Amino acid sequence: MRIVGKRFFLLLVVSILSVNLIFCSKKEEKTVKKDVVQKVKEKKQEKNTSAKSEEEKPSEEEMTYGIGINKKFTTDGKLHEEKLLNKNFGYPDTADSFKIEKDSEGYFITEYIDESPILGEDVPVKEKKSRLKLENNVYLIDDSGLAYAYDTNLKKVVLLNKENNFRIIFIINE
Repeated sequence: MRIVGKRFFLLLVVSILSVNLIFCSKKEEKTVKKDVVQKVKEKKQEKNTSAKSEEEKPSEEEMTYGIGINKKFTTDGKLHEEKLLNKNFGYPDTADSFKIEKDSEGYFITEYIDESPILGEDVPVKEKKSRLKLENNVYLIDDSGLAYAYDTNLKKVVLLNKENNFRIIFIINE
């Protein structure tokens, strides 16, 4: 009987150890699965973040002129010459300004460029004239694709990004 009791005891100990090993390995599998799921989630988030950053990359126009407020432009389908023509407007964040005029050939812009802050000395203000193209009877577009128009909602002259569906870059104050 003693041999049978020892064998039984030994069998019981081996069984308990086996059950513990199986239980621990299942617990470890769950932990491994959780880690894998977490890593997959992190990869998806990284992929989504990189996709968003690709979408948010600025167009060439935005890099040239700044992203600005990026609001939707509102129009009634008219140019509103009385709001645009023969007035001096200042470009935002610079000492430069512009004036839009009309002659027998169409619309043109005179830009007054002050290079004094850049050069660190007083220099005369440069005048640069260029033609504007009227598009859709609403937008006056220069050679670089920058559009000038009157926003009927804001009741202000605005600079628009033609490359970004005419979204507002800057609101111009007189």
